[in-house]
Amino acid sequence: MKCVTCGKENEDNAKYCVDCGAALVEASIFDADDPIVQEKPYNPKEVYAKPAMILGIVSLSFGIICCLGPISMVISILCGILAIIFSILSLKTDKRKNAVVGLVCGIIGLVLGILFTIAFIVINSPEFLSYLEQNYPEIWQAYQDAMQGV
Repeated sequence: MKCVTCGKENEDNAKYCVDCGAALVEASIFDADDPIVQEKPYNPKEVYAKPAMILGIVSLSFGIICCLGPISMVISILCGILAIIFSILSLKTDKRKNAVVGLVCGIIGLVLGILFTIAFIVINSPEFLSYLEQNYPEIWQAYQDAMQGV
């Protein structure tokens, strides 16, 4: 019996194709003149749409809470990059909506992660801290108290 999905020849008593796993249909129920049309071809890139959306949302969430520390910044940036890649791979599929959500959330999460990382580096730089100490002693003291847990 020939598979209508992939064209692979299977045993006559087989219920599923050994190559693609599609359900086999007996040829006798179809007229020879009627072409068998597959409703929707399988697109392997569709599998990236849902992970793109999930990674985009995770990236955005960690981008918003980047003030929790460097770990959340790294998670935001990595998930944002992966969400953008997966979204681009799945944009031209039937799962386009998930891909667009992943792309938008991934870009926003990536940008927030990068901005918070830059701010974290600048704020903890010795130049900034000495500038703060010289020009704004009350803020410097509040910063020192916060860093010591007072």
